[in-house]
Amino acid sequence: NRTSPANIFPKSRNENETIFATSPTSSKSPTNVPMPYGGFHGGTAYRDPVLPASAGFGPGAGQLQPSRQGAGYGTSGTDLNGNPLNNSYGNVFVLPLIGGSGGSGGIGVNERGGGAGGGALLIASSASITVDGGISADGGEATSLTANCFEHGGGGSGGAIRLLAPVIGGSGSLSTAGGAGSTGGCGIGRGKGGYGRIRLEAFNHSFAGTTTALL
Repeated sequence: NRTSPANIFPKSRNENETIFATSPTSSKSPTNVPMPYGGFHGGTAYRDPVLPASAGFGPGAGQLQPSRQGAGYGTSGTDLNGNPLNNSYGNVFVLPLIGGSGGSGGIGVNERGGGAGGGALLIASSASITVDGGISADGGEATSLTANCFEHGGGGSGGAIRLLAPVIGGSGSLSTAGGAGSTGGCGIGRGKGGYGRIRLEAFNHSFAGTTTALL
């Protein structure tokens, strides 16, 4: 966990607005659901030859092979053995503002879909932003099926959080964690989603909370 350094933010003509985030705010994507606000949905699971399994969706989507992959964004996702993939994307400016990608679906009978990517949040103020609660855009976890040892889907990658204000402070938390891969009844792990991205832009940056992301 790190705290981002202060970055230049152009002043607004109107400086009478203050935003406080004092209670948890979440943009966590549910599993296998299209997200209209930035996150891409996870891959579908195999049902029959007419409804085959699919990879996840988005720039860092988890692929079906090899090893039912977790999606990437700020950092790469992993395969079922925890090995990092090469599916990160985006930049430190978080432009364009885009959410996380979806993990792969499972390819065998009775397997499950991949986790969706975390959403994309932009919070801007002409005066200040104080984060004393929690803001999250975490990736979705792949669904689990505990009755067998089949391989299931991968986790979605974390999304994006971008805060812009002349002053940013507080001691809360910012999270764009990746979703966990599903685990079958035999404890076999699946690919985990990578971290998303967080950017804080301010003249006066005194945020002393925790961040879970690539900054």
